[in-house]
Amino acid sequence: MFGGAGWHDGGLWRWVAVLCSGTIHEGQLNYPSFAMTLASGENKTYSRIVTKVGKANSTYTTRVTDMVIPDGVVVVVHNPTLIFTEMNQKLTYEVTFRRSSIVEINAPYSEGAMAWHSRKYLELLSLLSMCEGQWRSS
Repeated sequence: MFGGAGWHDGGLWRWVAVLCSGTIHEGQLNYPSFAMTLASGENKTYSRIVTKVGKANSTYTTRVTDMVIPDGVVVVVHNPTLIFTEMNQKLTYEVTFRRSSIVEINAPYSEGAMAWHSRKYLELLSLLSMCEGQWRSS
């Protein structure tokens, strides 16, 4: 599934090593997972570019029912269906995370997952990790 992780045949993402001369905000790293701080009432939108590394002509879809979302958080995927027609094709999707200012969250960290489904291949997961305020190092 994940080309850079050594999995093949039908995967969705490909990992590429690059040299960076500047810094990138941790939320904009092009990983299939999402890690962020999310304060009460805050919205954050991230984009991801995925590359089809397996066979062409496949479709991946995610829905709210395919997600494990922490209480008090709304997740909106702006392009929930990715249709690949050729190998090495790149597609982009965006995800907005919205934290309610009404629902009280009593945990400093929250976790969840977003699943991408295909009729032909195994389910792919994007893991979600959120923290109240700022990340704290242990």
